[in-house]
Amino acid sequence: MLNKLSSIVNDYIDKYFEDDANILLKALIIGRKYFSEDLNNDLKENGIIHLFAISGLHVSIFILLIAKLLSIFKFNDKGKDIFIIIFLTLYLFVTNFMISIIRAVLMYALNIINKHKFKYLFSSLDIASISFIIILIISPVYIFNISFILSYFVTFIIILVSNLIKDKSNLYQILLISLIANVFTLPIIINMNYEINILSPIVNVFYISLVSSIILPLSIIVLIFPIFSFVYKYIVDAFYYLIHLTTKISINISLPHFDHYAVFIYLVILILFVMLKRKGISIILYLLFVVIFYNISTFYQGENIYFMY
Repeated sequence: MLNKLSSIVNDYIDKYFEDDANILLKALIIGRKYFSEDLNNDLKENGIIHLFAISGLHVSIFILLIAKLLSIFKFNDKGKDIFIIIFLTLYLFVTNFMISIIRAVLMYALNIINKHKFKYLFSSLDIASISFIIILIISPVYIFNISFILSYFVTFIIILVSNLIKDKSNLYQILLISLIANVFTLPIIINMNYEINILSPIVNVFYISLVSSIILPLSIIVLIFPIFSFVYKYIVDAFYYLIHLTTKISINISLPHFDHYAVFIYLVILILFVMLKRKGISIILYLLFVVIFYNISTFYQGENIYFMY
């Protein structure tokens, strides 16, 4: 029965929703994306395609909504935690154990154990590290999974910089996290797409707020009450139109491939940005890296084989 949960939810969405609403619900709820090529390209252009991959953001919103609902029925903290753990376990089956969901659910469960059994003995970084080790013990091949790498990489970065942004407003925090995540994952994204939208951090702030506060909660509500599907259809159409509109103002730049040495140097310099009080040193090092990176062929004379056609 549990193994069929994903198919059951998929069939349920097919029964009550059509066209774009059907596609968006599947992307946001069960992680199945059937976007058209044009829409997929628009999402990549805006740098927001990650919002349509089931992730810790989705799990956090589910937890928040469930916790608020349970508060109405006067559940105590322990009752809430048990109910949420059961829900998240079932959700793992719905999403066919996507790695980003495994990470989010495992970290939530470890946080609950840390709260009740160890009285917050372990830090957030400890929890993330323990979940990282557990997953790799169970399945070491995940170390080669790009979703696993990005998911944990961004998680560790957000935890490490959390003290720097904790006193800021929510909007400012989202902006900083978006900017930091984009900057730190730049080598990975470049090696996948070979170009970036420099407006992506700002666009991300807008769409993260829109998806997390409006689109995803409405998707969950309409999934429970499909009678409102006709209203949801208009919201989805407007959402897709907005995505297409923001694509027209994107500013894309192409960058060369990052090799392993370039990635290492890049990340070291970024860490220095965060750690060093004398920011001038970091800036000089970063500018030096940019000069070397864009003239890599001058500094590196590799062996090449040329073919004539």
